[in-house]
Amino acid sequence: MLRNRPYPITGWSLVFFLFSPAWAPFLEKLVGRGLFVRPDSLWLLAAACLFGLASPVLLPKAAVEAIGSVASRVVRRPWLSLSLLLLLTLAGLYATNRFILHSFMNSGDEHSCYFLAECLRMGKLWVEPHPLSEFFNVVHVGNRDGKWFSVYPLGWPLIWALGLGWNLVDWLNPVMVTLAVLFFFKAGKTIYGTQAAWLGIFLTASSPFFVFTGASYFSHGTCLLMISVFLLAYLRWKRAETEQEELHAVKERLAHAGELHDGASRRRGTEMDRAVGIVPVQDKVMAAC
Repeated sequence: MLRNRPYPITGWSLVFFLFSPAWAPFLEKLVGRGLFVRPDSLWLLAAACLFGLASPVLLPKAAVEAIGSVASRVVRRPWLSLSLLLLLTLAGLYATNRFILHSFMNSGDEHSCYFLAECLRMGKLWVEPHPLSEFFNVVHVGNRDGKWFSVYPLGWPLIWALGLGWNLVDWLNPVMVTLAVLFFFKAGKTIYGTQAAWLGIFLTASSPFFVFTGASYFSHGTCLLMISVFLLAYLRWKRAETEQEELHAVKERLAHAGELHDGASRRRGTEMDRAVGIVPVQDKVMAAC
């Protein structure tokens, strides 16, 4: 079966990432350094691909059986296990925000979005700069032509402004990221089934990168939620379109079968009419008319 052997694209991706020192510097010179294309990060992707290729061979049989046992239990009660995982995800994200990050903005990106959120609360896109504005110049906050403004778009800062008004700022990203996990589970279930979808969101929710990013004030949570909504909506639209096509094909087959049946019925009826002499009488009447 196809799932019992590595996908060719994974092997080619491994080769592509391993040879990143040969092409990554050229790409940075051609496009710029804003792509975050570095050989060390691409080597990590190569390691991930290599692990995926080697896992079916290197994992002990007991580990495979244990994973299968857990997956079978999840399938028996999928919504119970999913609800528990989502609850733990939400609680973990909020606890990380409050007790590890201390509800503090740790980057210029977060500060810039917060700046725009406060401007939006005042009904403005920018404010007048401070008289000593040269002492308040920070990353990602513009200060020119008499305007003090954020360089970021409105999406996440607008949600942040609502959270500031309702005093729910610390809950915003944890809730949105948890919803994104739910939508990704639904999308994964549609494509790969319940077991694979649950295992995928479990690995996602247990990733330290996911936890710290989802607990911060970055715009990544909003972006992740929008991606998950788009993916789920696309899959449902595609499924509805496929069902409509299948229904249309069935209707065409039924119509064709009906036409064949009507034709056969007419032929049988004509033969019976001729046998009892009805058709000749009808022909004479039509000729007289």
